[in-house]
Amino acid sequence: MRRKSNGLDKKLEKAARNINVSEQQLEQLSNLANKYKYKSQREIEEEMINMINTFSKKEKRDLIKRLQMLKRMTDLLDDSQTKKIDKFIKLLSR
Repeated sequence: MRRKSNGLDKKLEKAARNINVSEQQLEQLSNLANKYKYKSQREIEEEMINMINTFSKKEKRDLIKRLQMLKRMTDLLDDSQTKKIDKFIKLLSR
């Protein structure tokens, strides 16, 4: 099943230019998205928790800042994606 992008590629490209993302970072993001494409919400949350437990306090703070910056790009995210970012921020804040 092919999903409609609704201009998502153009939005991502615009956002990437605004935050100076390299081609390599965009490729890594694409690979990461493909890795999790067929995983359930529960599987993703479990992996997130395991990953978060390996972060230092500074790494958590830095990631929270980046997620908050992403969240402010309202034209890039829909409500569901914003809620997921909020949940990830909550997990990082523990």
